[in-house]
Amino acid sequence: MSNLSQFMPPGYVEWQAVQTSSFTAGSAKAYPINTSGNAVTATLPASPSSGDTVVFLDYARSFA
Repeated sequence: MSNLSQFMPPGYVEWQAVQTSSFTAGSAKAYPINTSGNAVTATLPASPSSGDTVVFLDYARSFA
């Protein structure tokens, strides 16, 4: 690998902004989700690859 600035170790995720409405998740992303005001639907990637990672975090501890 010649460009180490693009290196992502296995399981690496990039944290995104807090989600408060429905969204489409991307691989190698982590999403804090706030459902205290309403339900949030996360659509998973349409063409996942083996080993892809998506992380969801209960931002306000209000997941039902």
